[in-house]
Amino acid sequence: MHYSSTLTGILSVLANIAIMLFILNPVKCQDIKMDTGRVLENKVTYGDSVIPRLHPGVVKDSLIRYRDSLTGIMRDVLGDGASAIDKDSLAQFISGFPSTDSLKRFLASALGFDKQRLNRDSAWIKLRSQASGRFKKNVDVLKAYLHSPSDSTLRAKWKSLLANTPKAPSSVITVGGGFINYNYMFRSALDTPYMEQNMGQHLVMAGFDATVADIPVKITYYGRRSNSIYLRDYNDVRVEFNVQEFNRLRQANLRKRLDGILNRIQDPGIVQQLRSYAEQIAGLKRWLNTTELLNSYLESKRNLVYGEKLPDNIGDKQLVIASSRRIVETYEAKQRLLRSFEKTEDSLKELYTANSAKVQQLRQIINGNMYTSQGSDIIAQKLKEENALDGKTEKWLRNLYAVRTFAVGRTLPDMSNLTVKNLNVTGLNVAVNPGRLYLALTAGTIDFRSRDFLYGKPSRVPQYVLAATAGYGTKEGNHFFVTGYTGKKQIISNSSAGASALSGVSFQGQWVWKQYLRITAEAAQSTSPVYISASGGKPSGFSIHDNSNKAYSLQGYGYVPYTQTRIDGYYQRTGINFQNFTNYRVNANASTWNLRAEQYIWKKQLRLQASARKNDYSNPYVVQQYNSNTVFTSFSVTFRRRNWPYLTMGYMPSSQYTIVANQVVENRYQTLNITAGQVYRVGNMQANGTFMYNKFYNTGSDTGFVYYNANHFYTAHQFSFSRFAANIGYSRTANSQYSLDVMEGGLLIKYGQFVQAGFGAKINRYNLSEVKTGGYGTLRIAWKTLGDINIWYERSYLPGAASGLKVNEWMTIGFTRYFNNKINVWTKSSH
Repeated sequence: MHYSSTLTGILSVLANIAIMLFILNPVKCQDIKMDTGRVLENKVTYGDSVIPRLHPGVVKDSLIRYRDSLTGIMRDVLGDGASAIDKDSLAQFISGFPSTDSLKRFLASALGFDKQRLNRDSAWIKLRSQASGRFKKNVDVLKAYLHSPSDSTLRAKWKSLLANTPKAPSSVITVGGGFINYNYMFRSALDTPYMEQNMGQHLVMAGFDATVADIPVKITYYGRRSNSIYLRDYNDVRVEFNVQEFNRLRQANLRKRLDGILNRIQDPGIVQQLRSYAEQIAGLKRWLNTTELLNSYLESKRNLVYGEKLPDNIGDKQLVIASSRRIVETYEAKQRLLRSFEKTEDSLKELYTANSAKVQQLRQIINGNMYTSQGSDIIAQKLKEENALDGKTEKWLRNLYAVRTFAVGRTLPDMSNLTVKNLNVTGLNVAVNPGRLYLALTAGTIDFRSRDFLYGKPSRVPQYVLAATAGYGTKEGNHFFVTGYTGKKQIISNSSAGASALSGVSFQGQWVWKQYLRITAEAAQSTSPVYISASGGKPSGFSIHDNSNKAYSLQGYGYVPYTQTRIDGYYQRTGINFQNFTNYRVNANASTWNLRAEQYIWKKQLRLQASARKNDYSNPYVVQQYNSNTVFTSFSVTFRRRNWPYLTMGYMPSSQYTIVANQVVENRYQTLNITAGQVYRVGNMQANGTFMYNKFYNTGSDTGFVYYNANHFYTAHQFSFSRFAANIGYSRTANSQYSLDVMEGGLLIKYGQFVQAGFGAKINRYNLSEVKTGGYGTLRIAWKTLGDINIWYERSYLPGAASGLKVNEWMTIGFTRYFNNKINVWTKSSH
């Protein structure tokens, strides 16, 4: 027969049996004199339990039985071919390794393999070729552990050695898991001052996960097609290293290693010993409480007390006294043994309890800090304190989150506030953080599409950026980074202006104190030519001493756990000639700051939040007033309590864009928002209600915004039943020039688990006179094999720029499909 499958199946079993037989090989020892006490001792010895090393004869017997049980396993694996197993030959093999002849002799003589056919066996050839390599090294390590009394340690070590052997990926490229989403949006007219009719958009998003040689990657696509004159068509593709999936796989492997460390802290042998002691204590108590033995002991004690005063009719008094003394000594020896076992058991219980508490504490630390780089440092520190951290696990912890991003396509780099941030780069974006070394690189073409809902279609000016960061530390923790950047940027938003070359360098430092305090400071200087003289004279060349092309940034975050207070803010000062790739700005001296505070009170049921900011807006297509000293403030209060209505009140800034002579202008104003809601039940019906009030603080001369200086009130209620849901609502908007009241009602019907259809009506009343009725309909189909289909149509009315209500039609068609099928695009050949 062909022995390949048989040899492969028993190799792992052979290793464990080899070690056990080598350790457990019967040792020639002196015969143990069997007196009454030894007979009693053997009566309370059980099976394969771990026997305390107090009685060598009992230990030897137990180990022989354990060896025989392993031999039984070998017989089950080998079947009839196991009849010639020699218990000593396997131990000779392991002691003679790495000589392949020792293995061959064992297989040929002990197991009965044919020598000639063995030479042609593929499994034997593979094993023989590995005898001088990794397999030899592993067995050498095992041989060094043969003196260890714990066979569980040997098994764990053998498994860990085998796990170190790298496995080739089963397939080169595997595609699996992803989604595709399509949306078509149509509007017959815009409810803003921009004159545009029948505007439609096609939006497509798609993404799927793949593995290339077991390295996870993610591929995403974003596309838009529109007939709007304000929105640009685009196709964005990004191929990026799937950091989340890669970290998840590494976290799983690291958790296995950490579990191994925790298991070593809590020696599994303690559990076996506790079980063994419990069994022996129970056996000793049963024996000591046996009526026959107890009566024999009490009688023997009485015989020893009377001694020569025993009656003459009992026979040989000396023989009776000697026998009684032997019985008493044996019985009391067992009593002493019982007390010794109970004392040892108590000590083991204390050790087990202490180790369990330590393992539980470490496990909580691991579970709570596994998912951040700072948490990995905390885990490593705690394991070091327990002297339980090996070098390889420390390396895993240090490099767990080494790869932060690796993407090709349209990306959003985040280097620093004064270099490259908050802009789209079509190209390469890489950031790695192995240990304390931080490296990042960004290169590609750019545009400023951070607010492209109103973009226009000006002629594009080629712009690009190249930036690199190097430093010591972690992005979220303590660090010092140096960033250099260069490229071309359109400094003036006019489409006829060309791109200007610019470059610069920044130095950034961050200090973090636990989760309570973080301070980040950065200084930068652009090394591009000076376009405007700070003194108003002629431009001068670049100078390191010129403060007009420098910028400074300071950020802070603080948390006070005692009062549950959070405070964060930043300050930024830029010179008149400073330029970077963080945002769009014309040449001007500018100071920007922001301050925000958050406070929880009343058992975290009430949250207060306040902020103030100045000059933190930037848009490449909006006229900016950099001399403005306007400070925008906001304040909000949120109340949430179980079974109570929630309430949110906020006073905050808002903005609107307007086109004036082909130039985009931004208008800013304040709004007051109040929202309240409650979820409640009426019998078996679940319902929820919402109330909202808005107040806009601006004037009609500022903008054509329909809500200028208006009061807006809105309420809606929804009632949910098992087969359908109903909703009613009312809203009112009014200012000095018009009023608009809208009443609505709708019904959503559920057809099984996969289909929902709804419809509703809206009654619009303008200036208490003009009344028009609109309506809406919706359909959702959750088709398992195809995907989710959503359709929404609404015919509504809005106040016109002059007077009266104007029709406004909305329509949305959406489709979403998720898939989890895995496809091996390129499978590696097994030959």
